[in-house]
Amino acid sequence: MADFSRLPGPNADLWDWQLVAACRGVDSSLFFHPEGERGAARSAREAAAKEVCMRCPVRAECATHALAVREPYGVWGGLTEDEREAMMGRSRHRGTDRDDDDRERERDRQRKRYERYAEADLDDIDAVDAAGDDEDDDAEVRGLHDHRDDYDPYDDEAEVELGVEMEGDRDSEPARLY
Repeated sequence: MADFSRLPGPNADLWDWQLVAACRGVDSSLFFHPEGERGAARSAREAAAKEVCMRCPVRAECATHALAVREPYGVWGGLTEDEREAMMGRSRHRGTDRDDDDRERERDRQRKRYERYAEADLDDIDAVDAAGDDEDDDAEVRGLHDHRDDYDPYDDEAEVELGVEMEGDRDSEPARLY
């Protein structure tokens, strides 16, 4: 749940940016996933939402707001839930063994990446790509990074942490929860 204590007081000037947002009047289901959505359907919906964000005149204000209040759901300012969580140093994915220093470095990289993204001319996203410090950064700026790549459904430790049992192996059918 969003941390409402972080929201500013009732000053309309702080919220006026929403009046000119490109998403105003667009069906909210484009930006917020239905229960149980995942995989290709979720990726396609998020990509479509990001397209709306890319032409939005208040994209930076929207993303800044979502990060400030730690908005947990939806696409805001061109950032998905997973991207915002990475920027805030939180992760829904268990079983990673990165230490605190690695997480801090990753948060810094994500913040710098977003700053380049937010300042870019919407018609010249290639300039953002050129400013990246490596190929992974460039892919993430364009929203192509899959934050689920750290998850391994065959990891025995993940089964214990998640409290589920999985069947299958790497050479056969995909794992199934039962």
